[in-house]
Amino acid sequence: MFTILLAGMAASCDSYLDIVPDKTQELELLFERKDASYKALATCYQYLPQDDGVYSTYAFASDELTTPIPQETPGVEMMRGKQSSASPLMGYWAGHYAHGRSQESLFRAIRNCNIFIENIDAVLDMTDNEKATWKAEVVFLKAYYHFLLLRQYGPIPIVDRNLAISADVDEVRVRQHKVDDVFAYVVSKIDTAMMDLPERYTNNNDLGRVDQVIAAAIKSRVLLYAASPLYNGNSEFYETFTNAEGEKFFNTEYDAEKWQVAAEATKEAIDMALASGVEMYTYKDVVPGFDSAVYQADEVKALYDYRYMFTDKWNRELIWGHSKPVDDGEWWTLQAAAMMIGPDASSNYGAWQWVSPTLQMAERYYTKNGLPIDEDLTFLYDRRYNLTVIPPAEALHAQEGEVTANLHLNREPRFYASVGFDRGIYRT
Repeated sequence: MFTILLAGMAASCDSYLDIVPDKTQELELLFERKDASYKALATCYQYLPQDDGVYSTYAFASDELTTPIPQETPGVEMMRGKQSSASPLMGYWAGHYAHGRSQESLFRAIRNCNIFIENIDAVLDMTDNEKATWKAEVVFLKAYYHFLLLRQYGPIPIVDRNLAISADVDEVRVRQHKVDDVFAYVVSKIDTAMMDLPERYTNNNDLGRVDQVIAAAIKSRVLLYAASPLYNGNSEFYETFTNAEGEKFFNTEYDAEKWQVAAEATKEAIDMALASGVEMYTYKDVVPGFDSAVYQADEVKALYDYRYMFTDKWNRELIWGHSKPVDDGEWWTLQAAAMMIGPDASSNYGAWQWVSPTLQMAERYYTKNGLPIDEDLTFLYDRRYNLTVIPPAEALHAQEGEVTANLHLNREPRFYASVGFDRGIYRT
């Protein structure tokens, strides 16, 4: 981490308080050489939220997942009404801490990004092209952090430059910007960054660093949010949400053109991804022995493709991610806890079901005919909890001749690729 301390207080008979920036030498040293500056670059990345953690995911605030973990996760606490303005859960504004996992303020991240952008040109042993590339990465990260804050809080201050240590009271009182202005700022910064980003990072040491393909994909997502009913013409919730001058923070008049802009950006992102080698995932590893005789069946291939798309590290369908299912030798990530992978996976402790879909989510998967289970006349909906003997026709999904619930049979492939159930075939 790099944090620039620009503080020094000295008493004076002429003023109540003097603030002297006496740490400028530390800043110069930080951006004197490439090695030190690389650490500054890594610091700008370290603020990226780890949304895949058991203690840092919003999934537990919904009805999609459940967990028997003794300590309530922040998501569970939020779901149970323990969120408050005085002590917000999983916040990005001031950061948060929960069960050994912390997320620092994204405003601090933006401040460090600004420091990097303002000083990277001073590094002596870097080429102009390297400086431009690194700066572009950080410009993108600054835009992305603004987007995450916007997504969570709506109208936020745009912090394009850090305040000077000599800033007066009026300058310190930064104002919230209208939502459309923040969206426009984020998109403009991503566009600026894309001019100097490499097309695609392929070196193993650089995987996860921002490139044009990643930037285009995130730009598409930003514009999708801008066009969505959440922000586009949402008069139901934001008609009276105004600033001190009475101006609406949200534009409550629907603009269909925003969907066209989002569609064009999405098409551009898809074209760039395909041109760089991104493609739909296909499982290419060794098939377990119990499936070797049936693997050529289209459905079985689809099961492997869908399931391992989420777990196969750095596969060609992944556009941006850390691809790290096991966190620091533990298994506290959502993926690892759900699949029981990690150092304790083979022990009784590891076999404890840390994360499970709720019954409601299990029932939301469609039938084999592509219909909701309560709308498919061939599905035994009223008897879905009754036990039945697994027939030969279900041998690809469950253990033939054993007993399970009707709910588990005659379901769509995604169900069998995602949900573990009694007497089912669980492919890991």
